[in-house]
Amino acid sequence: MKVLILSIALLASCPAWAHQCPGQIATLDRLLAQNPPTDKTLEAQVRELRNQGKQAHDKGQHEQAVSLLQQALDLLQRAE
Repeated sequence: MKVLILSIALLASCPAWAHQCPGQIATLDRLLAQNPPTDKTLEAQVRELRNQGKQAHDKGQHEQAVSLLQQALDLLQRAE
């Protein structure tokens, strides 16, 4: 019974992960366009994480995508 409940919970959470990715990608794109970091190495790291996150999302690996995209957002926030 516990396995069934856990399975249902995991299946229900997958669409939430899937819908979170495009919002994070759009936020990153907007921030990079409006106020890119002055440190070009940092900007390259953020763009690489963004691209890896997009690829993971496109492959259906939404949990990994959210993690990568959040790392990119965190880097941008620390740079401010």
